[in-house]
Amino acid sequence: MVIWGVGGVAAPRPCFAAGRADELAAESAYQEGKRLLSAKDFPRALDALGRSQKLDPAVGTLLLIGECYEGLGRLVDARVAFTRARDEARASKKPKSERRASERIESLDARIPELRIALVDPSEGAVVSLDGARVDPAGALSVDAGDHTVEVTDRETSWKGSVRLAEGERRTFDIPRLAKPVPVESGGVVPPPLVSVPVKAMPAPAVPIEPAPARSLRGPLGLGATGLGAFALGIGIGFGASALGQKSAAADQCPDRFACRTQSDADRWTRAADAGSLSTAFVVAGVILVVGGGILWLTSSAPPTRQSRLGFGSTF
Repeated sequence: MVIWGVGGVAAPRPCFAAGRADELAAESAYQEGKRLLSAKDFPRALDALGRSQKLDPAVGTLLLIGECYEGLGRLVDARVAFTRARDEARASKKPKSERRASERIESLDARIPELRIALVDPSEGAVVSLDGARVDPAGALSVDAGDHTVEVTDRETSWKGSVRLAEGERRTFDIPRLAKPVPVESGGVVPPPLVSVPVKAMPAPAVPIEPAPARSLRGPLGLGATGLGAFALGIGIGFGASALGQKSAAADQCPDRFACRTQSDADRWTRAADAGSLSTAFVVAGVILVVGGGILWLTSSAPPTRQSRLGFGSTF
């Protein structure tokens, strides 16, 4: 009987001691969180108050957690914390805490931005995501101030854009019509259309009575055209190398030219495409000049025909 009685009295003590230890730890973390919050050290204050709330939930701790979120600019999370504090204060009949939480909620409602996502041409199976999380675009979305990424995907293609909202801003973000992806050649650089240059048979030049001046002009003109063509080919090759380098740099930042996240990434693709277009134009012009100059130079050194020899003899 004595042993049973002593055991019965002593049995609850470990449980009581453990509960008391949690209360003490929660109080210590709470006081630390209040001190850090007063010093505006919001991240560390939030960590300490979170530990206190986990050990010993309390309405006062939730109110301070809401203030930490507000100090960090996370207004949506702050409103969630104040809403929980208001509901718990109402349930435990703490009108002062309930009134304080309600005032903070009202203040945040005027500051939290709202975003509406409007699909211009909604397609079947389209999925809308905001900052990587799937959302329902049917109503207004409460978001924090700052930059946000909106992405829409369906069975065939996807679209991505960004939007920046200030505190208290209400905005509707229109998603354009989703177009089918256009196949891109050469790793993202769209080559310019090829120019077809028809080669016509050149008529035999009329042989003058005194052909020497014509032959003397063709040679220099042919050499000049050939040299100019070679120079144009060199410029075209240079632009081609530049286009390849810019394409590689653009692909590192944005693999898909039509889904770049920033304007600077899209500009890299544009510069690469422009360099490719210039390369093609200079190469085509260089080939034409080299071929034409070669023809002029070869015809300038051709032996005089029978007609020219007869004309030359009759002159004298």
